[in-house]
Amino acid sequence: YDGLYLRQEVYGEFVGVPEGAVFHAFDQSKCVTEVPYDPELELHSMWDFGVGDLQVVIFGQPEWVTKTLPDGSEEYVPTARLIGCIDGTDRTSADWAEVFFQYCDKNFGGRRPSLNVGDPAGMARNGVTATSVITDLAQHGVIITPAPKKGPDYAIRILNNMMSGDRVVVDKVKGASLAAAISSYRWPLDGAGNRRGTSPVHDWTSHYADALRYWAT
Repeated sequence: YDGLYLRQEVYGEFVGVPEGAVFHAFDQSKCVTEVPYDPELELHSMWDFGVGDLQVVIFGQPEWVTKTLPDGSEEYVPTARLIGCIDGTDRTSADWAEVFFQYCDKNFGGRRPSLNVGDPAGMARNGVTATSVITDLAQHGVIITPAPKKGPDYAIRILNNMMSGDRVVVDKVKGASLAAAISSYRWPLDGAGNRRGTSPVHDWTSHYADALRYWAT
């Protein structure tokens, strides 16, 4: 555990969650900066399919760094370098594949991600076409690995811990909409400002957050 998350989860301190923020450890002054594509690191993509709604693809690079533990020993931990994103509505799988490959050509010199992670619900077959979104994308050359099925809190804990330890950075230009979504993603609150329910508010920010959650999981 790191930073604010260490204080909250281990020492039981009240850290405070401003205005119901889901990613309360996300500090734009630290996390939003210049994050260039690094050809030496793995390249991944993360997908929220948003059928009939906003669809989002985020590009990221995991980088393993050394972390010094309280006893002086060291371990390797992952950082998330979020270097770009695409969003849109009403695109077919063929359209998405074309946009996806064009983005890779323009920003990564034609390199394709070694891992594309998506919503496991993308395996469900469409009642009209009898195929799934993941199957449709595969037919157009985009192979999606469904994320393990976990509750939202599982990945939220992972991401808040990483953010608290300054291990999530977002490119301020190519990831501007992603950074805005992370900052704005909220729990529903009652009139007294207390959290209601176990699901964050569903709006445009949800699709960015969900794609990021699948990758973290």
